[in-house]
Amino acid sequence: MQCVCACACAPAGILQRTGVDSELEASTLKALCKRFGGSAKVWLRAMEQALAKGEPEGVRPALQRALQALPQRKHVKVSA
Repeated sequence: MQCVCACACAPAGILQRTGVDSELEASTLKALCKRFGGSAKVWLRAMEQALAKGEPEGVRPALQRALQALPQRKHVKVSA
């Protein structure tokens, strides 16, 4: 059985690879983080997007929010 979040992250990955619109990608990731806040994959994608845009200071707020939203057993996935 495939994770629902893996299917949900696909549009964000497509937008990132094509480089269509970074604002559209950011709003998509924001919606994904809101909808699938319990998934480490979504938060990792959001942090990768901040680094890809050249905004390393954008990773810290995403990490802090991820640690609040994720169950404790998933903290290792996003902080390592």
